[in-house]
Amino acid sequence: MMMTKGQIRQEMLKERRRIPPLAIEQRSGIIVKKLVQTPEYRDADWIWTYVSLPKEVQTFSLIEEAWKDGKHVAVPKVKRGDRLVFLELTTFDQLKEGTFHVLEPEYGREVEDPSALLVLPGLAFDLQKNRIGYGKGYYDRFLTAHPGHPTAALSFDFALRTQIPSEEGDVRPDLLITDRRIIR
Repeated sequence: MMMTKGQIRQEMLKERRRIPPLAIEQRSGIIVKKLVQTPEYRDADWIWTYVSLPKEVQTFSLIEEAWKDGKHVAVPKVKRGDRLVFLELTTFDQLKEGTFHVLEPEYGREVEDPSALLVLPGLAFDLQKNRIGYGKGYYDRFLTAHPGHPTAALSFDFALRTQIPSEEGDVRPDLLITDRRIIR
């Protein structure tokens, strides 16, 4: 019998806690290097990415790489009504702890660009690129309301399952990058 999304979330959170910080840093570096070599990254003027929590695939190096490559960067902020918006990030000094202890921009210009590469977090994925996030549905709602964005999800390979439950309204990324593989 397949585990529920909630059970998979709990399992993944427990598994992440076991990973030493150095391993997270090393694996994240591999994942970011793979992403910046993709045509989706190279062709994008804007990179919209999550700001990583300590046990997630780290995105600070991705943000720095995008700036170095002359790209514009935007990161999410949760607005009233659980609405996700993306604000331009020009310095890490803009970031302050926000919703669910996630770093969010305290200020910045709200941006809209349907061609921006949107980089998604996730707790677990399957071989069909189904995604389990933290259960609040921010990215699924955003992508349903703003279709057409090229999307890439970043994940540690251990979080990849053969199959996970999915529901109507779940949005799969175009590209899934782990420390061991790329799934298109």
